[in-house]
Amino acid sequence: MSKSFGQSFRIDKSKGLLAIKVFSSWDFKVIKKSSVRLQRANIGTQLKELVAEVNRQELKFPVLQRLFRLFIHMLAWIMCLGSTLACVLAVYYFSEYMHGVRHILLAVPVVVSSFNLLLPGFFNAVAWMEEYDSPSVLNYVSISRNLLLKVSVLGVLCYYWLGRVCWESFVGQELYRFLLMDFIFMLLDTFFGEFLWR
Repeated sequence: MSKSFGQSFRIDKSKGLLAIKVFSSWDFKVIKKSSVRLQRANIGTQLKELVAEVNRQELKFPVLQRLFRLFIHMLAWIMCLGSTLACVLAVYYFSEYMHGVRHILLAVPVVVSSFNLLLPGFFNAVAWMEEYDSPSVLNYVSISRNLLLKVSVLGVLCYYWLGRVCWESFVGQELYRFLLMDFIFMLLDTFFGEFLWR
């Protein structure tokens, strides 16, 4: 009888972690409203993670559905890599063109800041299309795509800058322009994207 009682109340590892998280993760010393909201959101994300892990272990997708999900993931990565490549080529050729024009100094920083502001939204839309099971996988994919974009654009700009004569002063001036434009775009994004959206 004790053996069957023990088997009926057996909890596997992931569900045990879920129970531990639900019943013992709250810090009762937190009293500030913003800290309470932050802790509640953190615990909610961790619970979503654990539930997704339990569901992933319990669900076995049919072969056709797995192939369809693989196709969607490959299509999403092709779209993201293609848009990154298009942005990199656009930055390179636009900076080559602007080198001949010379009188518009902030054009290249405006284009690069626009790409850095708009493309992560496109990446998030593509990730939404992929329907990841886990929020952490979604975060890792979004971070890797954004990092790939920014490093690629920076690499192309460095390649372009280092091919110039007297590149030290030119790169310093360009970096100052990029810093200024990036700051303005972040302010506009914060005001229009965050403040007005909420």
